[in-house]
Amino acid sequence: MVVISIEFVANRYHATPWGAHVNEGQIEWPPCPWRILRALIAVGYNKLGWSDELPSNAKTLLEKLSQSEPAFCLPATWTETHTRHYMPVRDGKAEKKAKVFDTYLRFHQPNSKLLVRFETDLDNEERTMLQQLVEALAYLGRAESWVEASLLSTQDAEELNEQRNWCVPASDSTEERTQLLSPVAKNQYAEWRKTAVATAGDRAEREVVRAAENKNKTASPAIIKKARNKAAAQYPIDLVSALQTDNSTWQSAGWPRPPGSHWIDYETPQPAASSRTISSRVNTNALTSTDTLLLSIDGEGKQGNVRPLMKRCLPLMELLHAEAVRQTDKLGFGYLPEITGTTADGRPLPGSHKHAHWLPLSLFGRGQIDHVLVHAPGRFSEYAIQAVSNIRWAYAKGIKKLSVNLVGEGTLPELVDSLPSQHQGAFPRYGGQVFESVAPMVLRKYLSRGKKSVQGQIREELLERGFSEPESIDVWCDQKMVERGLKGYVLQRKPGKPQPRFARSWGATIRFASPQGSVPLALGYASHFGLGLFRSI
Repeated sequence: MVVISIEFVANRYHATPWGAHVNEGQIEWPPCPWRILRALIAVGYNKLGWSDELPSNAKTLLEKLSQSEPAFCLPATWTETHTRHYMPVRDGKAEKKAKVFDTYLRFHQPNSKLLVRFETDLDNEERTMLQQLVEALAYLGRAESWVEASLLSTQDAEELNEQRNWCVPASDSTEERTQLLSPVAKNQYAEWRKTAVATAGDRAEREVVRAAENKNKTASPAIIKKARNKAAAQYPIDLVSALQTDNSTWQSAGWPRPPGSHWIDYETPQPAASSRTISSRVNTNALTSTDTLLLSIDGEGKQGNVRPLMKRCLPLMELLHAEAVRQTDKLGFGYLPEITGTTADGRPLPGSHKHAHWLPLSLFGRGQIDHVLVHAPGRFSEYAIQAVSNIRWAYAKGIKKLSVNLVGEGTLPELVDSLPSQHQGAFPRYGGQVFESVAPMVLRKYLSRGKKSVQGQIREELLERGFSEPESIDVWCDQKMVERGLKGYVLQRKPGKPQPRFARSWGATIRFASPQGSVPLALGYASHFGLGLFRSI
């Protein structure tokens, strides 16, 4: 027996069942076994570094889980609710607005958990693989359904199995039931595929022979074989391959449900009564305690790992900033200085850079931008948080679509401590004494002697931003810049925006006599958009 615990950290769950449109207002609850297994596969590709060929223990794990009809232990109370908003839809060159209903479950109790029980036995390697997949699961359903999941120990699973009431496949006498999409067993799929491939091959052969006869020709064995192979290609080779195929592929082909799946009727218990009033989050322009937001950037490709390079951080950060400003206007929030970085009449904010810095991160270590840290030393308002969280899509050179999601909010120490200790593009520790460049710095002023030298301008801006007087500033030579991969960056904003005095960049090592505060160190031109970024060492 295997039991997975899934906690909905935002107390909400978004998921549309197979065959329903999002505007129909239906919620898939509990989450179907097909969705759960596909979520685990996605985690393997995105976070465990799977290649196109799954590890052998992962494949056997998925096959064993597919053979079991899981049982569910649901949270005690929940409410179905929804929001309505307009989404931009492209119609040629024009942009139209479509009304969208976002229906979801709102859980009343904090730390609401869903338990999923699979009646199967796993060996040590399979259990270890499942534990890694489950613990790396960030959301279930749509991206707004944030979760923290864990694999319960055998002892805890047995105790809960006796103490809880479980939602199980419905019996014939059950009146209240719901259909959940579930995978079939691998042997059942293999038998079905064998028959389906033979039938499709025969049909394709008849069509080829008939087409040849209409032209007074004879279909050759090679042409017939090619037709049969093409017909067989639409059926995944095994159940695990079927689980990995995009839903859009089946929908565009007209399948009523994905091959390898079937419907299971489950009992549908009603939520316990609750007198709690569900209130919406009140937006306001009053400042909160939140000064840092974390965005994830998912790219194109099967593994979602085609993302822009760190060298193109400036165009992407500028684009995200512009989209946040656009969302502010679209939502009618008015003037938000922490987002715009300007006064109400459009002039740059005076003071020590209290508005948002858009800092690119490469947490996966491939030199690509996979996350963005948005830090405002002056803190964010609820309006600003909502505007940033409304960013859904971006693009980059050669990449038509990047998915953007808000995955964390809080104070800078909280979010930085949650990041991996080794990564590019941010500060793995804060409060250090020695900092070095991780993105090239472009000077804000013309280069000259004295205070306008590279060291002089760095020292001046450090004091302006509230840092201590540095003990030493070592400016890197071009060879070291190349060795550190700091050449080839985009150094200028798009036309119509402020441009640097001259497009040349520098790197440096800065030493202080005492540890500095827990704030990002970014200097020079476009330092709010990823350039001039330093990290402590």
